[in-house]
Amino acid sequence: MEQAIYHFEQALLVRTREVFPQDWAQTQHNLALAYWSKGDTEQTIICFKQALTIRTPQANPQECRNTAYGLGQLLYTLQRYTESREALETAHQAVEAMRKETTHQEAKERLSADNASLYAMLVHCCLVAHDEEDAFNKAMAGKGRALVDALTATKLDLHQAAQADPQLAQDLAHAQQLRQEIENLSALLTSQERLASLPAEQQAKLYEEYRAKQQQDIALWRDMAYRYPKLTTTQYVPSLTVTEALALARQLSATLVEFVQHAAGWGAFVLESTGAFRYVPLTGLNEAFWEKIVGWLTDFDTSLLARQLPAKLLSLQFPTWYEVLIAPLNLPAMGRLIIAPAGILHRLPLGLTRPKGGLYLYEQYDLSFTANLAALQVALRQAEIDNPTLSTGGATKATWHSCLAVAYPGEGEHRLQHALPETQAIAAKFREVTPLYDTAATPSAVLAHTNGQAVTHFSCHGMFEVSLPEQSGLALHQEKLTIQQIITQLRLRGTHLATLSACETSRTALRTGEEPVSLGQAMLLAGAEQVVASLWSVDDQSTRILFEQFYGALLEGVSPTLALRQAMNYVRAEWPHFFYWGAFQLSGLVK
Repeated sequence: MEQAIYHFEQALLVRTREVFPQDWAQTQHNLALAYWSKGDTEQTIICFKQALTIRTPQANPQECRNTAYGLGQLLYTLQRYTESREALETAHQAVEAMRKETTHQEAKERLSADNASLYAMLVHCCLVAHDEEDAFNKAMAGKGRALVDALTATKLDLHQAAQADPQLAQDLAHAQQLRQEIENLSALLTSQERLASLPAEQQAKLYEEYRAKQQQDIALWRDMAYRYPKLTTTQYVPSLTVTEALALARQLSATLVEFVQHAAGWGAFVLESTGAFRYVPLTGLNEAFWEKIVGWLTDFDTSLLARQLPAKLLSLQFPTWYEVLIAPLNLPAMGRLIIAPAGILHRLPLGLTRPKGGLYLYEQYDLSFTANLAALQVALRQAEIDNPTLSTGGATKATWHSCLAVAYPGEGEHRLQHALPETQAIAAKFREVTPLYDTAATPSAVLAHTNGQAVTHFSCHGMFEVSLPEQSGLALHQEKLTIQQIITQLRLRGTHLATLSACETSRTALRTGEEPVSLGQAMLLAGAEQVVASLWSVDDQSTRILFEQFYGALLEGVSPTLALRQAMNYVRAEWPHFFYWGAFQLSGLVK
């Protein structure tokens, strides 16, 4: 380190600030890192600050971010929070400048991931200074921004674009062929009888081929996204402020809760329609609590995978976590409640928390969920563009004028006996219906008929792949409708409601930076205003009854939140265990 410092200082004799300002700033940055490694913190701070006299958010955003983040991180470890906040604020401004210049979804997600720790420290610095409003502003600046920007994107009409571009048509044909090969392999690998007839070595090769083709599919779509920018081009949306969030709460007549994890722990921002705003530290979300959550989820998932019904699974009760997660928030006694979870909280059925002997949260409130409050605001603005006379006070029968009813029960031992009767019963409640049943329920047919439907209902198998979430999807005839296809090809703009009567459709893979990936989230990205989806593998019969009751109430003019509550309670009267009635939750723009 001594030699490194000596040579950097020698370089500064030539790389002067006046003659070579950018080179001088780079050498100052490198010198700071050398001093940091040596343990000389004061010299490190001096060199970082020198570099920042040249590296500004406007002129050199990437370099400025790197230097300011390094300075802020060092000052944070020294518990010099005021100075750290100042440096991290500069880094934040640089990140915002970079975000404005970034137009692809994957690049925006990478930007969120790379800066998650930056915002975690910045939020905590604001809280230490008792500046709760700026803490909220910075939390929203770092949480799920790629998702928010994607919600505003004007997506490419692939069919029309392919007609005008032979190369795009060829790439889409290749993608479709690859998808068919993946589905053929999936059908073989999920058939125990056919698989058992093959030697172990051949089985291993098939699994390897299946994974390889999945990776090829992801790589192909990634390549297409860069060669055809309009396919996934996103727009820049400024981060949500406290003032805007309170206006959103007033417009929706709702209490909004944004959970957040910062560098020193967990908390929640609560915004009421009355204009009240507060930050609530959640000290109970400690290591012991997380161990309980992970243990419960592991037991629950294991029981579902082993299909241990009713023995092991039905012995699992949802824990009383109300005192840790909800009670400290001091929420109003009733009304509309919209929750934006964070981290592992996305996996929990928060609507099933309750005080001992009290009502479940979904019974106390008109409850719904959102990835984050900024996404909720964007959804409202998009809906207002589509319908300038939009009222958020409630839906009427006229709202639900048409329905795309999709049912694919599957085949063989895994056939869903109640999927088709469920969908037919729901379809009978609408005056305008486009039915896609059994072999007619193909991804291509769905893609061709979703546009212009008020409601889209799917009843089929759903599957969520934790390792490759974009390959998760809805099992339709011949092939799967994947998350990737839903986001890039499905057109649900103007669709008021999408219901996913399938397994794990609300299960979320969360990338660093709070960028959620789930089937339900994909439907919102495709343009649906509201989505009902499930957190776990659901029971066929009880799900049929739940959705028949849900749509019965909905078509009588009951709001979606209240209709879902009534349906859950109806099923709960016959099947008391939460497994049968607690999986589904409502997300998106609640009216």
